[in-house]
Amino acid sequence: MSPYEFWSLFWASVSASATALTLLVVVIAAIFTYVQVREASRARQLEGALAVLTHISSPDLRNARRLIYTHHADIDAVVATNPTWKELNDSFKRISNDTVDMECFHSYLASLENIAILVVHELAPNEIIDMYFGRMAPHHWERLAKFIEFMRSYYGSDDFLQHFEMMNQLLVSDAMKSGRKKRKLLKQRKLKRKRDFDTHGLEHSIAAGPPDQRSANSSESDDLTKNSESTRTK
Repeated sequence: MSPYEFWSLFWASVSASATALTLLVVVIAAIFTYVQVREASRARQLEGALAVLTHISSPDLRNARRLIYTHHADIDAVVATNPTWKELNDSFKRISNDTVDMECFHSYLASLENIAILVVHELAPNEIIDMYFGRMAPHHWERLAKFIEFMRSYYGSDDFLQHFEMMNQLLVSDAMKSGRKKRKLLKQRKLKRKRDFDTHGLEHSIAAGPPDQRSANSSESDDLTKNSESTRTK
């Protein structure tokens, strides 16, 4: 074997060894990255599960949840009278024997909305949500339909329980694990809010709100309009 052939084979072997070593390093790095991502995902899922359990485990919230199962007809009858906040508060105290007031009931619904936010943004474990809320969410949505309609009118916006509505749609359509479906719902919601803002603008936002506040908001809107006209005149 000539020196040229020897050194050619030598450097070819070195090159092959270097390539193999590089490939091994890449494979090890990929495995390490995969393990890290998996552990991070598990940690995120654990945090999401703890957040869900925290939101639904309060004794006061359990009392509020029980009302939806046992006194939904009474709740419908109350909202049919277009009550004030105080009347709602008194009614919830009456039908719950003073264990639930409007603030407590509203907090329970807020906890459902918070859980739904985690779900729609893929920050909650799908298995736990599906197991715990698979029946409860559609049941709540059906039983609270009139109350939700009233509250959205009360606040002058359909933002009330908007994420819970999306979570219910995911559960009913068996699409809880579909990230694509979640992103689609969020996109549709953002487009609707943009259209509403383009249509109604700031004036709609000022006018919206509980009936007890709308007269004050209306006066504030009138003051803003008068000040603006005065400024233009000057």
